[in-house]
Amino acid sequence: MNSSKLKTFILVFIFMSAISTAVYYYLNRTVPIEYTGNQLVKTASSSNYLIDEEIIITGKIKEQLFNNRKHALVLEGGEEKEILCDFKIDQTDVLSQTSINQCVKIKGVYKGELSGLILLNCTLLETTCND
Repeated sequence: MNSSKLKTFILVFIFMSAISTAVYYYLNRTVPIEYTGNQLVKTASSSNYLIDEEIIITGKIKEQLFNNRKHALVLEGGEEKEILCDFKIDQTDVLSQTSINQCVKIKGVYKGELSGLILLNCTLLETTCND
């Protein structure tokens, strides 16, 4: 009887440890990390851990791209790299109020790097921010 209580205790302990670990990692992954354009370029160039992570970026608009239903902003990234932010379709009205050299704060999913950094499924959080 003592042996069965010990086995039960060990199983419950392992189960609770697994749940605690899963909750800890879930809560820490749901908070997007904030970057400036320069910080994102440096961080993304040195590692791949950001891929498929939701991030928030602050930067100046370098170029606006409006093609049919697709909308994107190109932000200054530093180190001769740009950051392409491809927006959700429901962001059309908000994006029409932005202008070149305006500082913006954007949330999106980092997908990787080609000639510049790429963020998909972006939403505009703020249209004015501190540089």
